[in-house]
Amino acid sequence: MMAGNFRAQSAVLPRYPATQEFSLEETSLDFSSHRRIVASSDGLGWSDLAVAVTEVSPFEGRTPRLTSLWLTLPYNDAHSELNRNGRVFKGIMARNSVSLAAPGIDDRIILLNTIHCLNVFIRESMITEIAGQMFRRPVRNVEILSFAGAVDPALSYLLRACRELLADPDGSHYRNAYLAQAIAAQVLARHAQLHDLPLSSGVRSTLSAAQMRRIDEFLESNLAGNFQFGELATSIGLSRTIFFSRFLATTGRTPHQYLQVLRVNRARRLLEETSASLAEIAVAAGFSDQSHLARFFKRHFGVSPGRHRACRSG
Repeated sequence: MMAGNFRAQSAVLPRYPATQEFSLEETSLDFSSHRRIVASSDGLGWSDLAVAVTEVSPFEGRTPRLTSLWLTLPYNDAHSELNRNGRVFKGIMARNSVSLAAPGIDDRIILLNTIHCLNVFIRESMITEIAGQMFRRPVRNVEILSFAGAVDPALSYLLRACRELLADPDGSHYRNAYLAQAIAAQVLARHAQLHDLPLSSGVRSTLSAAQMRRIDEFLESNLAGNFQFGELATSIGLSRTIFFSRFLATTGRTPHQYLQVLRVNRARRLLEETSASLAEIAVAAGFSDQSHLARFFKRHFGVSPGRHRACRSG
């Protein structure tokens, strides 16, 4: 998966000094006999994120309904079964993969082996603040898409930075706010769905038809490539911030969401017009692997790639 580095249209400065510590007691983390805290942010005065490194023994149980954004990164492979709102993930969550549970999510988990895991919680108020800056929509109209065991290099890097902040706590009661903003922005840019509602007050410039044609041509020719969206902004003579704002105003999607639509549509065409394997189609359409394709394809079209091909050929 490509990392999308997007910035809010105007900077949101952290609050100084920290108003109230965001403690682990406010999160849904269950500190029962199967979960042992190795290190945590409690007592450091962090106001916008809470972090805990835990050793988790095999167990079966349910997490309380979330009131904050919860991200996890296992340090070793996790053999598990996750039932999230009726959708089941069963298998191995690879070390350094990322899982995200949005506020309101209720999970049932079966863990089959002992794991060491990084847990990062972001206050819902921080999500609200950054969403308003990025999308200029009420946060209730921005849906965060939960996932498990995904590859997101940028998000993984930011989560590991939380662990480094625990190891170097001097001044971290200031720095945690910047890190929380970066994580929130990455989640909203890559793992959120904007509902089709009018923009809030204020008129925003859009991209011209000629600019959109150049963008489409560039993206279609680079679906399987590795590039930064800053390169695309530069190619049409805009800064990244202005490009992001105008692109969102024009399409109703972030650049990464728009790219994923192009990729999933190419995958559909290849399924219908070729006999290539699902793994080959995933690579040709720019997905990291077959499971990555399957997840986005089903989210977009409501059926798996294999089922879609079978229905078209049957």
